[in-house]
Amino acid sequence: WEKLTVGDRVLFYANKEFDYQAIVTHKISNAKLAEFLWGKMEDGQATWENIYFIDNLNTISLDIKAFNQFLGYKENYFVQAFYVHSERQSELIWDGLKAMKQVG
Repeated sequence: WEKLTVGDRVLFYANKEFDYQAIVTHKISNAKLAEFLWGKMEDGQATWENIYFIDNLNTISLDIKAFNQFLGYKENYFVQAFYVHSERQSELIWDGLKAMKQVG
């Protein structure tokens, strides 16, 4: 979470595919907003209080196999959680998306 900065590109992943990409415009840590949006956990703590906002949301189509190839990951790797890639890894992903004509 601390590594995420305004201006970063983000990809959204579900069902073994990245479907959207966007740009981070703001980020906040706000327990009251998290409680309002998602309620509280069973232990009474607010959920997902680290929140980021985006702009320039665009549809893409990048399956996990291509993503893994871009980064040299094993074929059976799959995304499990929020993760900030290194600058080099991000360049590889972006270059791969450009080659696939998914982004300009």
